[in-house]
Amino acid sequence: MTTERERWRSTGLEALAVSVTAVTAPVIDKHGAALGRIVAEWASIAGDQLAARTLPERLARPTARGRDAGAANPPGGTLHVRVASGGAAMELQHLEPVILERIASILGFRAAARLRFSHAPVPAPRAASHSAPTFPSPPLDPATEARLLAAVADVAAPELREALLSLGRCVSAPARRER
Repeated sequence: MTTERERWRSTGLEALAVSVTAVTAPVIDKHGAALGRIVAEWASIAGDQLAARTLPERLARPTARGRDAGAANPPGGTLHVRVASGGAAMELQHLEPVILERIASILGFRAAARLRFSHAPVPAPRAASHSAPTFPSPPLDPATEARLLAAVADVAAPELREALLSLGRCVSAPARRER
């Protein structure tokens, strides 16, 4: 009796998790997972206004040359930050101890011991889309439509009301048979 894994192997297919792990493991080993967390939390670390003008690019691990001979584990690496202007670099430089402390508190360890700046354009932050998805549904009979409208009449938020109506229409729609 063949197992699921043997069947996948015999067809030349493999699970997506295997491929993703093979691709991402070298990147995570090289750069560490800490940078992803720093980038994700950058607005709360640096503040909204400063985060709009700066971007953490990479976290360099400390080298043996840069540490004391007696230190077995260096305290942290260097966080390279792209800054859009000299003003932002100066502000970050003055806030460096606070920024490094916030990074340590978020990660749970001192990943960065210093900041290094490079002057380059910073991409504009993408606006988060919070619009509710709508799903096309076949027209309902008037009685069902009236029942749905009555059910969501008390919902004050218009976006939520529309999302609930859309969901109700999809759930209440007669099942379609595909041939």
